[in-house]
Amino acid sequence: MLAPPASAVHKPPTHRETVEPPLVIAEQIATALRAVLEDLGLPLPAGGVDVTPAKSREHGDWQTNCALVLAREVGRQPRDLAQLIVDALAGVAPRHLERAEIAGPGFINFFLAPT
Repeated sequence: MLAPPASAVHKPPTHRETVEPPLVIAEQIATALRAVLEDLGLPLPAGGVDVTPAKSREHGDWQTNCALVLAREVGRQPRDLAQLIVDALAGVAPRHLERAEIAGPGFINFFLAPT
């Protein structure tokens, strides 16, 4: 009797195969931010919600400037708006997100949980 071909043998996924690609995680964060803005009754930024890689590791893994972009439009201080967003995000954060912090004039930095 012949053994099944190697491609037919089921193997459990490796750690690398179970980790979601970075862009998927960024989109999950952006989706959570859009939900939070809607829940808070805030408009989406004109260019959409941007989640970009952090420029420096000490600033987390991802960042957004949506509070800075929206502040003038909604008549709020950027840091106050960022705090509202971070507080509301706690209830809908993606599972990969360990924490979100406010930096500078109103940036929000996202730190991913170790995997």
